[in-house]
Amino acid sequence: MGSVVPAVATTSSPPSTPPAAAPRTSSWGVAALVLAAATVLLRLPAYLADRHLTVDDGVFGASALAMRTGALPYREVFSSQGPLFLPLVWVFDLLGLRTLDAPRLLALASGVGLVLATYAAARELTDRPRALLAAGVVAATGSVLWVTAPIAADGPALALATATVALALVYWALRVVLPAVLRILRPVFFIAFILGTVWIFFPEATCSIGFISKLPVVCVR
Repeated sequence: MGSVVPAVATTSSPPSTPPAAAPRTSSWGVAALVLAAATVLLRLPAYLADRHLTVDDGVFGASALAMRTGALPYREVFSSQGPLFLPLVWVFDLLGLRTLDAPRLLALASGVGLVLATYAAARELTDRPRALLAAGVVAATGSVLWVTAPIAADGPALALATATVALALVYWALRVVLPAVLRILRPVFFIAFILGTVWIFFPEATCSIGFISKLPVVCVR
């Protein structure tokens, strides 16, 4: 009779899985929030100043006040800056509820946009700590503070240019996202093209359509 070998119970733990890395989008959002808050805090005393900080700050502040009364930019309000600057001052003054400090909201937003665009561009080239360092240097450097605390045309120009560089560096992502968006909006573009073609030849009939008749540029009454 053969010997019986008792069974020995063995316990084995499954292999431990490495901790999942935090999604890049969430880490990017936290970093962007911290950078934006620091940028605003650095510029808050200048934003709340009750006197003009530079000559341009005073001149463009007066231009914003003139545009509040209905004066047209570059026609009744002179400026040597590009054609987009005074309209941006007017828009951000409106967003700031036209308070005493509201004209400086464009400079404040430009500083935040410049810092975030720097961080986004740097993240495509290096790791997170170095990208944070680059954005922090941009947020605190004196030459940037000079044009993103008082009202100046340099701030929006720097923000838009840096955002362009950041978008160029993430063009691989855009190549994936944009085709999907275009596929979704393709029926809208097709309908708009058809309506536009009909409007060219039959404007009165086109303007009889309910929602089109409310467009003042298309249907002038």
